[in-house]
Amino acid sequence: MQAVVFADRSGAELAPLCDTTTPALLHLANRPLLQYTLEDLAVAGVDEILLVVSDDVDEVRQQFGDGAMWGLRIHYLLSRGEEHPNRLLKRFKRLLRAPFLATRGDILRTLSSAGFLAIAKNHAADAVTARSGSETAGLMLVNDPNMDLSSLAWPLSRPASPDVASVDLRPGRVSRLDNLRSFYDAAMEIMHCRDCPQIPAGLEVEPGLFVGRASQVNAGNCTGGQVMVGSNTWIHPKSRISGPSSVGDDCYIDSGAEIDRSIVMPGTYVGEELTVSQAIVTGNTLLRIDSGTRITLKEQQLLAPTVPLVRDQAQRWPQQLSAILLLLASLPLWPLALLLSWWRSPGAPLEYARVAINPSPHRPGPRRERIALFASSMPLLRHLPLLLLAVQGKLSLFGARPIGGLRPPAASMPAPRYGLLGPSQLFLPKAAPEEEIQLSEMAFAAEDGIRTFFSRLLQAARLLLSGRAWRAAAENRGNR
Repeated sequence: MQAVVFADRSGAELAPLCDTTTPALLHLANRPLLQYTLEDLAVAGVDEILLVVSDDVDEVRQQFGDGAMWGLRIHYLLSRGEEHPNRLLKRFKRLLRAPFLATRGDILRTLSSAGFLAIAKNHAADAVTARSGSETAGLMLVNDPNMDLSSLAWPLSRPASPDVASVDLRPGRVSRLDNLRSFYDAAMEIMHCRDCPQIPAGLEVEPGLFVGRASQVNAGNCTGGQVMVGSNTWIHPKSRISGPSSVGDDCYIDSGAEIDRSIVMPGTYVGEELTVSQAIVTGNTLLRIDSGTRITLKEQQLLAPTVPLVRDQAQRWPQQLSAILLLLASLPLWPLALLLSWWRSPGAPLEYARVAINPSPHRPGPRRERIALFASSMPLLRHLPLLLLAVQGKLSLFGARPIGGLRPPAASMPAPRYGLLGPSQLFLPKAAPEEEIQLSEMAFAAEDGIRTFFSRLLQAARLLLSGRAWRAAAENRGNR
């Protein structure tokens, strides 16, 4: 069966949690929110997903790939962001096969799609919607593709059409996650729930304590209640956590810190002797749920964003130094690039693009930056401004995933760094098959060290002197 999943919310109502990510990727009990919907649909017998996403398509693809892990086939459809479902379905009508499920993937439902389908199939209506008490559940069985799906537009509303039947699936609960309090309450409920079909993230190392890979947690850290700890997180032996609480990926909880009934979002440092109670912590911001106050701490020793930096910094300085040298060497080319761009496009010698850039210590997580590129058709001249991002450390000179295109990395490849050049430019011919490109990217991501870097630098010099870097060809515009 087919399902259309809308996951294109902007998340403004969940600031600052969604300042650098989409609601669909927010971690709830250390699992991406969208994962709850995908797993529920897979259990219900859905095998094909039309996933509607907007600007964060790269990050969503990196997280969920083609869906094979859940026995799904995921196809990604682009939205302008909170676009009306009727408009989207009209645009993608040729892909639809009725009957199909239509649902939001950026809210949380504790009810089962399988149970809903078993009841909804017995109705002869053009569409059947699920509700939990008086609330719509953001889930609908659509028998007629021309049905009005306004009730699935964000924010959710009850169907107004008489052609839509309604099924009450209590005691299922719907969490719209339309404010910080509802986000907090939903996380607490999941951690309390022993009957929820979703398996908690991580390994249960002792009753009530779930720990992700490569994390260090001591038995004495947890003083009671269910506690979930993400991956690559270090909790000082002298810190204390009482549940229900969750600590995300890439966190550092320092000596004497106390966390009580709280959510620590991924990439957060909690300093010595800091007490966090009934709160959401993200970066250097503490959001008190009990009082509704928001506290931003400037003292880095108390609360701060953090990412795994030791290895990253060791690799970054030679790339930035080389980028500075390349920028200086390229200065004579800039007037030429501007002249050729003006000749080719007198009205617009510069073209603007949003470029995916790497995380920083102060802003963990995938990001994008708007930058001007020359309108020249020569790949080397067109992309000269990207050297400025490399000088700032926002792009690597070499990355397993070049910044052009939307093709996701291989599912088994670790989260790749974005770079000006990747294996497809350095080592492979233009006509290389997709399978060979993915294998090369996996090998590229696994290789490391200063010798490897200088070997790639030599290969890059050869590439920049070749016709491939200078040849004006339309197909190079997206791939450098």
